Amino acid sequence: MIFSTLDEVTCPRRIYFPIIEDDYIPYIFSYEEISRIISAADNLGYGTFKRPQRATMVFPVLLRILYSCGLRLGEGLGLKWEDIDLVNGIIYIREAKNMKQRIIPIHRTLIEQLKQYKRKIEREGVCVHYLFESNYAPHKPFKNNSFYDWFIKILKAAGICYYKRDRLERGPCPHCLRHTFVLHSFLKSEKEGIKYENASAFLAAYLGHDSPKETDKYLKASHTLYTASHERMNNYIGNIFPKIDFDEE
Repeated sequence: MIFSTLDEVTCPRRIYFPIIEDDYIPYIFSYEEISRIISAADNLGYGTFKRPQRATMVFPVLLRILYSCGLRLGEGLGLKWEDIDLVNGIIYIREAKNMKQRIIPIHRTLIEQLKQYKRKIEREGVCVHYLFESNYAPHKPFKNNSFYDWFIKILKAAGICYYKRDRLERGPCPHCLRHTFVLHSFLKSEKEGIKYENASAFLAAYLGHDSPKETDKYLKASHTLYTASHERMNNYIGNIFPKIDFDEE
């Protein structure tokens, strides 16, 4: 396995005093890796089963939502059809982290994919209430671990291997799709000539963050992976996160 569970860290547990600095280092998927992941998701198990497993039908759609909308895994799994407005292209997040709510506009390509998905599950007579209802617990969504296990298979099928460059790295995981969304959104806005400081407030609201500074932390560890944007990123966030020494126990 690439990792055991996504809530575990391979290094021993530590307590830091004070907790001032977030040292978590996400794995950022490249555009090419995202393409391979989606292709693997669409083809995993194809032709293997007489009747496709529920995961092979629903998880490729969830994967697209997580990457293209930057949702947390729990937010994606908890989506109900009443939260989806396919006419206006909006997803309503009603029970997010810290009991927040937000409205997420979605791209027309995702709207079309959701329409196709809805037609398919209606023919199958499944996922009536939740978008991603478990076949093990009717009228309830899949649990996080089910997606974790499926995602591991997808990474393997996509030929994405992980090695630690740093003891604090977590490895490629579903939550890293959210981090990847943030960086790719920055790169897209930069390519379109939009200054990040002008777009950061909108991106923070889209993600459900309290402030742009919380969003900036997503970019702290990843901006050096993209040398073309390194100088621009460093000029903007380089002084926001000063190095602070603290004791470790």
